[in-house]
Amino acid sequence: EAPGLKKDAVVPVLVDLGRNTLAAEEKYMLGAVDRIMADRQFRYQDQLDSRMETLDTFLEGLTLGSEEPLNSQVVFNEMRELIRTRFELTQNEIKELIEGPSIELEEKLRDQVESQLKDLEIKRLIGGVERLLGAPLEGEQIQAEGSSWESVTEWIFKKIEEQFANRHKAYFDDLEDSHVTKSIEAGLKEVQTAELTDSILVKILGLMAEGRKAAFDKKSHKRIWLRTQRLRYTFYAAGLLMGMDQESAQNDILDHLENAQLVVQEAWGLNEITRLKEVQLSQLEEKLREIIQEEIGEDVYNKHSHQNLETLPEDLKEKVQDLLGRSVVSNISRDLFLRVISELWVEYLTQMEALRVAIGLEAYAQRDPLVQYKTRGFEMFQNLMEDMRVGVVNRIFTFQPRNLDRIQAGFEESPSVLKAD
Repeated sequence: EAPGLKKDAVVPVLVDLGRNTLAAEEKYMLGAVDRIMADRQFRYQDQLDSRMETLDTFLEGLTLGSEEPLNSQVVFNEMRELIRTRFELTQNEIKELIEGPSIELEEKLRDQVESQLKDLEIKRLIGGVERLLGAPLEGEQIQAEGSSWESVTEWIFKKIEEQFANRHKAYFDDLEDSHVTKSIEAGLKEVQTAELTDSILVKILGLMAEGRKAAFDKKSHKRIWLRTQRLRYTFYAAGLLMGMDQESAQNDILDHLENAQLVVQEAWGLNEITRLKEVQLSQLEEKLREIIQEEIGEDVYNKHSHQNLETLPEDLKEKVQDLLGRSVVSNISRDLFLRVISELWVEYLTQMEALRVAIGLEAYAQRDPLVQYKTRGFEMFQNLMEDMRVGVVNRIFTFQPRNLDRIQAGFEESPSVLKAD
């Protein structure tokens, strides 16, 4: 916290904060990767069982024979497509398929199903881990082919621990070239006071979190600088929240989000008053004019209705700017609500159609289809409402509207403006 924190004593405090932040991220990543690997192994086993069952059924069908002569290559291609495996057999083994595969050939097919599916799932696992980390697992790569789940798991954890160890060293341990310490010192150079405010600390925390690295542009063949993310405070902040009283944490978060919404509103208001500086009050869209008139009073509105927004008295200009920002934020929220509701509603209708088909099948099991449909349909609707609330909350402060015309204030162009165009 800022109160009482002095400029000459802040460096070790912020460095310690950075260390804790990186340690919290590492702890979270290791836990998340462990869950990903468990889920991937479960999916692998589920798919393996399904493909093996399909293979057994296919081979059993071949032993029953056929009234018409079978083309061995056609049968082989059908098997590859059905099992979704790139089988590799000799021509003699392909011919053996339609004559009745031997035990050795069946074992070979099963081994290829298992090895190829495992290779695919391990590659997907590594790709998922790299997306989670936001960086590739550098160093000596593991060969998916022939690797066991245990060896892959050990390799992934080893690479993650090495990656975080290297980050710890580069950010904090190198006393002469510590990236984070240099960023802190660079931010403090601009501070003129001995005591640090919240805004100064927030700025320095931002400098600590971001870095840059050199790269070469493939088109221009010139060196460029890319922005990188050093620290992510989310995981450390989550740990601090877990240690707080629940009610106190909820109030603090709500206050923060409400203040953030006011800041967003002020930013949009400034943007709008700048964009519409040559527009008169009377030219704004009707709904917005009514809101402004109600806020400032009819007499004041009539007095200034034919003035450009730029020339309005300062106190009135601030009120109009606030109302413009409030209007844009309201339109953004409306646009977000519609986007989230539309996406989830389409998904809900698809699920309801699938439920209708499933309930029809359950009717054969002597269950009352109407009761089942109503019960599960009600549960799905409750889930839909919860998903809508969570979706809006998750995106309300990060949502970027695609069509600005739908959220910005509209206005009627005067004849002089039309003529100039």
